[in-house]
Amino acid sequence: MSGFPVADVRHSATIVDIHWSPNSSDHHEVTTLFPPMMLPPLSLDVQSTTILPDNETDSFLLSLASTPGPTSEGLNSFYFYKTEQFTVLWVLFTMIVLGNSAVLVTLLVSKSRKSRMNFFIRQLAIADLSVGLINVSTDIVWRITISWYAGNILCKFIRFMQAVVTFSSTYVLVALSIDRYDAITHPMNFSGSWKRARILVVIAWLLSALFALPTMFLFEEKPIEGLPQCWIDLKPWQWRVYMTLVALALFFVPAVIITACYTVIVWTIWSKSKLLIPIGHIPVRQSEDNISRSRSFREDLDTRRASSRGIIPRAKIKTVKMTFVIVFVFVMCWSPYIVFDLLQVYNYIPTTQTNIAIATLIQSLAPLNSAANPVIYCLFSTHMCRHLRKLPPCTWISSCVSMCFPGMQGSGHCLGYGNGDSSGTVTTSLTQSSRRSGSAASLRHTIRYGVQPALNNTFVTMIFMLVVAVAAVFSVAVIRWCVDFCYYNNYLAPFPGPCPIPIIGNYHNLGSEEKYLQSLLNITKRYGRVTRLMIGNQPRLLLSDSKGVEFLLKSQYILSKPEEYSFLHSWLGKGLLTSTGNRWKLQRRALVNSFHFQILEKYIPVYYSQCNTMLKILEKRIDFGAFDIYPYIDLCTLDIIYETATGISLNAQTNDRSEYVKSLNAVWKTLINRVSSIIKIKHSFYKYFNDYNIQRKALDTLYATAIKIIDAKREELLASGAKPPSMEELHLSKEKCTFLDLLLWNRTNDEPFSDYVIREELDTFMFTGHRPVAAAVSFTLYMLSKHKNIQDSVIKELETIFGHNKDRSPSFMDLQKMVYLEMVVRETMRLYPPIPQFSRTLKKDLEFEGNIVPKGLAMVVLTAALHRHPKEFPNPEIFDPERFTPDNYNRRSPYSYLPFSAGPRNCIGHRFAMLEIKTLVSTVLRKFELVPCLLHQPKLLGHIVLSSKNGLFLGLKERVF
Repeated sequence: MSGFPVADVRHSATIVDIHWSPNSSDHHEVTTLFPPMMLPPLSLDVQSTTILPDNETDSFLLSLASTPGPTSEGLNSFYFYKTEQFTVLWVLFTMIVLGNSAVLVTLLVSKSRKSRMNFFIRQLAIADLSVGLINVSTDIVWRITISWYAGNILCKFIRFMQAVVTFSSTYVLVALSIDRYDAITHPMNFSGSWKRARILVVIAWLLSALFALPTMFLFEEKPIEGLPQCWIDLKPWQWRVYMTLVALALFFVPAVIITACYTVIVWTIWSKSKLLIPIGHIPVRQSEDNISRSRSFREDLDTRRASSRGIIPRAKIKTVKMTFVIVFVFVMCWSPYIVFDLLQVYNYIPTTQTNIAIATLIQSLAPLNSAANPVIYCLFSTHMCRHLRKLPPCTWISSCVSMCFPGMQGSGHCLGYGNGDSSGTVTTSLTQSSRRSGSAASLRHTIRYGVQPALNNTFVTMIFMLVVAVAAVFSVAVIRWCVDFCYYNNYLAPFPGPCPIPIIGNYHNLGSEEKYLQSLLNITKRYGRVTRLMIGNQPRLLLSDSKGVEFLLKSQYILSKPEEYSFLHSWLGKGLLTSTGNRWKLQRRALVNSFHFQILEKYIPVYYSQCNTMLKILEKRIDFGAFDIYPYIDLCTLDIIYETATGISLNAQTNDRSEYVKSLNAVWKTLINRVSSIIKIKHSFYKYFNDYNIQRKALDTLYATAIKIIDAKREELLASGAKPPSMEELHLSKEKCTFLDLLLWNRTNDEPFSDYVIREELDTFMFTGHRPVAAAVSFTLYMLSKHKNIQDSVIKELETIFGHNKDRSPSFMDLQKMVYLEMVVRETMRLYPPIPQFSRTLKKDLEFEGNIVPKGLAMVVLTAALHRHPKEFPNPEIFDPERFTPDNYNRRSPYSYLPFSAGPRNCIGHRFAMLEIKTLVSTVLRKFELVPCLLHQPKLLGHIVLSSKNGLFLGLKERVF
C-alpha cells in the first residue's frame, strides 16, 4: 500500500489526536494537541495495529489507513470514550474550581493568613485554580466546538498560558518543599526569611514561563479536514526530544529536588530526636522530694520532652507532613501519565483495546492533582474548616447535614457546629491526650477528640465536593438536554404530532417492543402525512406520503445517516450502508459495477443449489402440520450470501454447531436488544451491559473469520499471477466471481482497498443480503399460503416456464419471465416491507412545507405507513398483486413504494435481492403446496429488519401437477 497516508492516532488527556504521515523522505507528523496539562498526547499507532474496532470511532480510525488523505467525516469520529471523558472533565473542573476557590476565601478571612505556610498554600491554590479555569475549561469547550475559532494569536497565547499554569503548579510545590527544608534544617534563621519565601515563589513562576515559552513558537493555527485547529508540527525524532525535555522539566527534575529535600528533612528530624533524653532517664540524685514526685507527672514531662518542642516546633512537623502528602499525591497523579507517554513515544507500548482504556484512565489523573490538594489542606489544617463553615453557603449546608444526621452535630466536622476549642484541632487534642499517656482514658480521648474530628473534616469535605461536582455535571446535562428539547420543539411546532414530555419526549407514545411499529402507524394515521416526534431530545419528522418522501430523497443536502445508525458501526464500521460524505461517494462509485446484471446472473446457480439443500430438509415437514418457515429461510439465505460473497460454502443449514452462525445470531440479538432500548442505544451506557461483552466476543469470531478468508483469497489471486480484469472482461467472462474477488480487484483513486475497508464492505454485503431477503421470502411464502387463488396463479405462470419439471435450475431469462410472481413479491413487500423505516439527517437548515426545519433533525421515511397510504393504494390492507401491473405501477408516484429506498442512496443490491427472492420462492412452490395456519397471526417487530415475534407458520404438501 505504498503512497498511502498513515493514520497515527494519539490520545491526549481528553481527545484522540491524529497524525498524517505521508510516505516520503521528508515527511512530518502533524499533531493536534488537546491535553489539559499541555503534555504531548498518549500516542497509539494504528498503522501497525491488529486490534478490531470496538465502536464507530474505532472502525473509522482503522479504515483511515486506506483512505487517501483526510476525509470529511469530522473530528467527532476521532473520540474514544467521549462521554466518559467529558463527564470526568466536568467533575474535575467543578472540584478544582470549587475546592481551590474555597481555600482562597478561607485564607482571606483567616486570622493566620499571614503565616508562611498559608502564603505557599495560597500560591499553590492559585496555580491549581488556574489549571481548572485555563486548561480543563478549554478542553471542555473544545469537546463541544471541535474546531479552533480563536485565531492564530490566541492559539499561541492560550497554549502558552496553559503550559505556564501547568508548570507553575509543579514549581510552586518545589518552592514549598525547599521552604520546608529550610524550616527544619535551619530553624534559627527561618523566622526572618519572608523575603526568601517570596523569591522562591517568583522564581517558580519565572521558570514556569521560561519552560512554557517554546509553545509560543511551536503552536499555530492550521486547517485539518477543512476545520481550523491549533496544531504543532514536529518530525518523529523531534517529537521524542520534545517529550523527553517536557518530562524532565515538568516531572523528573522537580521530583529529584523534592526527594532530596525530604530525604534531608527526615534525616534531620530523626537525628535530632535521638539527641533527646527523656527526663525519667536523666541520672539525678534521689531525694525524698524526687521519690514523692508522682509517676504521672514524670511521664508527662517525658512526653513533653519527647515531642521535640523546643528544637523543632510541632506546627512545623505538621506542615512537613502536609507537604509530604501533597508531594505524594503529585507523584501518584503525574508519574503514570509521564511514564506511559514516554513508553508510547518510544514505541514500547502495543496498541490494544485494553491500552486505549488504560490511557483514558491515566489521562484523568494529572488534573486530579489540582482537585485533590484542597482536600489535603482540610485534612491537615482544621482551622480552614472552622473559617469555611462560617461562610453563608456552608452554614446552610451545615444545617441540612445536622438535620439529616443529628449525631454529627458537635462532632467537630467541617460543616458542623462543634466547639472549636474542645475538638477543633488535631494538634491541641493530641497534646491534651499526651498528658495522660499510658491510660485507656487517654486513648479514648485521643480517638474521640483527635482522630475522629480529622476524619470527619476530610470525609464531609470530600462528600460535599463530590456531591456538588456530580450535581453540577447532572445540571449541565439536564440543562443542555432541555435547551435542545426546547430548540427543536420550537421548530417542530408548526407540524402536527403528539405532545412531547420534557426529557423523554414522545417515548411514552411508542409503547412496548411489540407495539412499537403499530404505534408509529397509528400516530401517522391520526396526525397526517408529516408528523413531528421527539425521542428524548432528538427531533423527528415522520414522512408517510410520496410528496414528503420525494423532497427528502431528491435533496443533495440530506444524504447523511442519523446518529441512530451508529449502533451498526461496531459491526459494519464505515461500510457503504453507514458511511457518509466523500467516503460514501467513493465507495458507491467503486462498487456500483459489482451489481451489473451480467455479474448477477452468475450467482443464480448458488441460489438454486442452496435452495435445494433447504428443500431436502423441508421434505421432513410434509404433512407434518404447521411450523415456522422463517428459521429455514434464514439459514438458506445465509448460506447463499456467504457463498456469493466469499466463494466458500458455510453449510449453515446442515451444520448446527457452526461457531460462525452462533456468533452471527448473537450479534443480531444484541443489536435488536440495543436498538429497542433508550439506554442501550447510547454507546457510553451500552458498554456497561452484558450484551456489550456478548457482542464483542461474537464480533471477534466474525472478524477473525473474515480476515482469514480475505488473506487466503488474496494469496490465491497473487499465486495465480492474474491481473485485475476490466469490467468489460468481467461481464464477458463465463467464470463465476465472488463479491470478495470484486473487492480485491476494486480501486479508489488508483489504490486498492485495504483489508479493513474490504472487511467492512464484506460485512455490509452480508448484513443487507441476509435477513432483509429472508424476511421478504418468508412473508411472501406466508402470504401465498393464506391466499390459495394467488398461489395457483403463480403456479400457472411457473408451468408455462418449467412445465412439470421440478428439478430444472432457473436461468436468468426464466426469472425475467416470472412477471406475476414479481407482482406477488412486490405486494408482499408493500404490506411487510423488510426495512420498515429509514432516515436521513439534515446537515443544514432547509425549508420544508413552508417552514424551516433545523440542522440536525432526522427525517424518517416510515415505509410501513407510506405503503398503506389510501391515496396511492386504495383498500391498503387487502393483499392484491394487481396493484403492480405495469399500468397501475406507472400511474403512481415513484416515491410511493420504496422497499429498496430510492434516490442517490437507494439499495445498490436490489437486483441481486429480487433475483434471489424469485429463485427461492419459485423453487419452493414447484416442490411444495403451501397450506395456511388459520389461527396464526404474526406479531410484527419493526426494529432494524421486519420480523414476527411469534414466527410465520404454514404447512407443506407435496406439489402434484
